[in-house]
Amino acid sequence: MLRHARRGLIAIPIATALALLLPDDVRAQSQSVRNKVVFQVSDADPQKWNLALNNAKNLQDDIKSGGSKQGVGAQINKLNGQLKTAQAQLESAQARLQNAKDNLTYTELKSDVAGVVTAKGAEPGEVVAAGKMVLQIARQGGRDAVFNVPSQIIRRSPRNPEVTVALSEDPTVVATGHVREVAPQADAATGTYVVKVTLDNPPEAMRLGATIIGQVKMQSEPIIQIPGTALTQSEGKPAVWIVDPERKTVSLRTVTVGHYDTFSIVVANGLSDDDLVVTAGVQALRPGQQVRLLETGPAVQK
Repeated sequence: MLRHARRGLIAIPIATALALLLPDDVRAQSQSVRNKVVFQVSDADPQKWNLALNNAKNLQDDIKSGGSKQGVGAQINKLNGQLKTAQAQLESAQARLQNAKDNLTYTELKSDVAGVVTAKGAEPGEVVAAGKMVLQIARQGGRDAVFNVPSQIIRRSPRNPEVTVALSEDPTVVATGHVREVAPQADAATGTYVVKVTLDNPPEAMRLGATIIGQVKMQSEPIIQIPGTALTQSEGKPAVWIVDPERKTVSLRTVTVGHYDTFSIVVANGLSDDDLVVTAGVQALRPGQQVRLLETGPAVQK
């Protein structure tokens, strides 16, 4: 039951109890255990047994000075046994009481950081699954920029890159930061990973909940990019038609596709810079067929 937390609650100290999870039943069980322990502690009070044992020892000392010895040894042994039993009962009762106190603390959802509640993922009385977000807290004294990043971008990014963050509504408001956390699992719906970037001295205009745009500088090798219409197949493998500039004939060549974009293809292997690639009408071509190159420039007639 979310009794204390609400969105926008500011200046939450560390270890603040933000929610109570079915505390009434656990508190009742804890109080029942406490009452039983108090009864057993009073019944197993070591002071009472120590007093009886000391009296028996005093009686034994009197016997040494000439008193009667009948039943004193057996009485001392009996009291010793009862004292050990009482001590064991006391330790067991104290252990049960501590376990009840621990169970009671498990009903409190506490914040391990000082900050601001920015979102609630559950309502009072709701039954939540393991791992579900109940409360989302922004750390006090620092701000995070949160992004949903595809796996290929994460793999290609340098280690500990500097991230430039700008407001989408005002790109002149800019801050820099560094990656603080990358989610271990991808989102089931989008396939992206949640990446949190800690901002270094963010401007006042970059408030909590603002929509932002992030940029990272990455080093990339030279690539060859061709239109998607140029791609065909040869024996089930990606291929393109290559034009012989002297004979004006075409031949089919298999290529390795690096990745697909919306309207283009990045070729990882199979092409060089001076290759002429057919980009239209590829389904009507055959090996050795002659083609005519389209001229470009001011002399072209339309």
